[in-house]
Amino acid sequence: MLIKNFNIYKLAFLLLTFFVYSKVMSTECPQLIEEIIVHKNTVTIVPNTAFTETFLSEPYFFAEYDEHLDLSILDKSVLIIPFLGITAPFIWATNSLYSIPCIDEDYFNALQKIKTVYKILYPSLSWSGEILPEKIVKNKRNESNNPHHHNKNKKVYGVLFSGGLDAVCTSFAHFGKQQRLITICGGDIRPGQEHMWQQVKQQAYDFAFAYGHSNSFVRSNFLTILNHDYLNTLSPEISAWWAHTSQSMSYCSLVAPLVIAENFDALLIASTRTIEYPYAYGTHPLIDNEICYAGIHVVHDGAELDRMGKVQLIKKTIQEQHIAPPLLRVCWGKDFDGGNCCECEKCLRTMNELLVEGENFQKYGFSIPVSTLITRTKNYFKTKISMRAGLWWHWGCVLKRIHERLEEENRTHTILFNENIRNYLLWLSRVDLDAVGCNKEKKIVLEQQKMLLRYLWNKSLETTRWLD
Repeated sequence: MLIKNFNIYKLAFLLLTFFVYSKVMSTECPQLIEEIIVHKNTVTIVPNTAFTETFLSEPYFFAEYDEHLDLSILDKSVLIIPFLGITAPFIWATNSLYSIPCIDEDYFNALQKIKTVYKILYPSLSWSGEILPEKIVKNKRNESNNPHHHNKNKKVYGVLFSGGLDAVCTSFAHFGKQQRLITICGGDIRPGQEHMWQQVKQQAYDFAFAYGHSNSFVRSNFLTILNHDYLNTLSPEISAWWAHTSQSMSYCSLVAPLVIAENFDALLIASTRTIEYPYAYGTHPLIDNEICYAGIHVVHDGAELDRMGKVQLIKKTIQEQHIAPPLLRVCWGKDFDGGNCCECEKCLRTMNELLVEGENFQKYGFSIPVSTLITRTKNYFKTKISMRAGLWWHWGCVLKRIHERLEEENRTHTILFNENIRNYLLWLSRVDLDAVGCNKEKKIVLEQQKMLLRYLWNKSLETTRWLD
């Protein structure tokens, strides 16, 4: 029944939108945006005062792009996309109603589809809010304006690039393609953390230089501007609003002016999970593959691979292309020099993933020896009382791969690990994840949702514009 309803929603969203739009525009509707200010490469948006008091923690939104980018060439229907990407989800969730002066046609259509996705992912909310444009603008790509299309027959792809395992895998998976790596300041690196930002920018420059790509950088307060204390209370299903609903929407919308101005052929955002764990999250193919503006589509890339598969792809690319291992940056802002703290769960998991595949994780930007990793991982599982469901799945992929690798040793009579590492991996493979993982009630709910979400996941991939 849910699947049938989903298809009905998707086919009828334009009719429903027109009905609501016609009905509501006859009544008074507050403007979401009071002012749009453009200065060279920076756009500043001043929101409605009452809106700010409820939903935001800062008085205005800003986004700053590469110095050469002149935002004045772009229509306002493009310039407001970054702000709509962070605000649309909670406007819908709180059944609020706001009007805006204009919107890009493709982005407007994408929002209607994404709203339907949220209704399925988080059914405790009605998602009945509306953003009503006074004008819908059909923006088109102007390929002749892009100085970066050196070869007219070669496509140029924007790649959201944090330097993490997922992003590096996406870049390596399209190794021979022309890529613009887009790195964002405003998430794990706050806009005011200048030293860390400069370090991360240099790492991105070094990666692009090493593997034949170019860079772009965006700085914004898209995360710090949100009133997280309020948003995190909107639904018991959504304990961390931004992470669970708005990651992809924020990132992909934030870079829209850059992507459109530079006329990229597509924007790639790396996957986080696979169809084996298709549950609701803020980066999801049901959301990502619907995002489109000015005829340019977002592609949720690499969803066929879990993180162990991504390590294998990176390792294979290094061997085939005869290149040096890339430096990874997986730590969520805990190292103030923009590197890896080697203590948090994400660092420990990534080092273990590399170790299982026989890689020297120190060559990938982790500074501790194997002995320290072993000690810290054992302490992590000894002291860990509970684990979020997503992490439980990620660690399950690691343990599954350990079993495969140890079986490979026995089957081929090949020595893959020294005795110390083999003994450690045997210990890790026997960790009872159920003892530290999500509770039994949560697992039952997840299993009930799985069949529907797997079906929708596959349908979303069918509509993806695959890269040639």
